[in-house]
Amino acid sequence: MYGLLHVLLPSVISCLVFRSQNLQRDSSYALRKLSAKILFKIFKKHDLPCAQHRTLNILSMNFQHSKTSPATLVAIIFCFKLFGPDIVEIYLFQHLKRIKDLIGNYKPPEEFIDSPRKHDTTKIGDAIFEALFEYIKSPLMEERTLEYCKQIFGPFGEDVFKRIKSNAL
Repeated sequence: MYGLLHVLLPSVISCLVFRSQNLQRDSSYALRKLSAKILFKIFKKHDLPCAQHRTLNILSMNFQHSKTSPATLVAIIFCFKLFGPDIVEIYLFQHLKRIKDLIGNYKPPEEFIDSPRKHDTTKIGDAIFEALFEYIKSPLMEERTLEYCKQIFGPFGEDVFKRIKSNAL
């Protein structure tokens, strides 16, 4: 399998980050999430920390490009969430301001329901809050104060703290 990873990884990454207007929107989201799951399973099965770091770094760079599609961003956030809270902290936290700019005044719902009728910004918002809430549940979340939430989660700090305070997490 190791000998084939150099062929397999680019294909899986391409399915995750491609730009295509030929796919229906819901199919695009489904394909990208499947690609994220495959990527996660590859690195979970094979101990390749350098390749994993390079791959996640490539995915992370997509937040810097203005033409990256919302479906790609949702899939990348989903992928980081699959890898766990430490990956969310390393690769996602640095892009929280950009994500906040993209989703505007989005507020997280009480529960997340995947619906084909959601707007792209709502899907990005749901994805980012799902990842942040997974982080909150982890031992990496040292404090549960407003100041700490603002420090760690930047523009999402108040919304995250409200969720913590409401005992939802």
